[in-house]
Amino acid sequence: MGRIFLQRNTLSKKEKEMLQLLTWGRTNKEIAGALRVSPETVKMTLKNIFRKLRVENRTQAAVLAVKEQLNVRA
Repeated sequence: MGRIFLQRNTLSKKEKEMLQLLTWGRTNKEIAGALRVSPETVKMTLKNIFRKLRVENRTQAAVLAVKEQLNVRA
């Protein structure tokens, strides 16, 4: 858990919301609709989340969020 502690605490409210939707298997388009942002914004924000969590893709981010029991709710 130490590896992820600082990164999870640096996620913004919007990033936490996106990560939660990601863990529920939502597509970028579905996330965009739910959060009322453009799909391009979702793509950019997910890249930032991946960087902060030190993962390479959405599957790794979702697995890490579940495995580490990250409280991704805003």
